[in-house]
Amino acid sequence: MSIFRLRNSPRAAAGLTIRFAEHAVVFGNESADRATLRHQLRVHLWLGNTEAVTNLESGDASRGRLLLRGTKYLCAAAVRPLTRLAQRRAPQCRYALARALQATGVLVGAVGIRVRHH
Repeated sequence: MSIFRLRNSPRAAAGLTIRFAEHAVVFGNESADRATLRHQLRVHLWLGNTEAVTNLESGDASRGRLLLRGTKYLCAAAVRPLTRLAQRRAPQCRYALARALQATGVLVGAVGIRVRHH
C-alpha cells in the first residue's frame, strides 16, 4: 500500500500533515434505524450542506462558486438515470435522489442555511 503526502494544499501550508492510502478500505456498520432510505437521504442533504459550510468558513470557495458547484451536482443527478437507461443499465433512481439532495445541501449552504445534524 502506498501512502502519499499532500504538500501543496492550504492545510499543509498551515502545518497539518495530510495523508491518505490509495487502496484503503473502510467498513461501517449501520444500525437498523440508520439503514432506511429516509435516513440516508437526510445524511446526503447534511453532507452537501457541510461541504458548503466548511468551504465557506475555510475560505476555499465563495458563495458563487458553491452555487455553481451545487447546480452542477444537481444537473448530474438529474441526468444520471437517463444516461444509465441509454446504456441499458439500471437507472439507480435512489442514488440519483441522494445525489440531488446532496446538491440541495450545497445550494442551501451557499445561501447561508445550516442543516442540523441531529
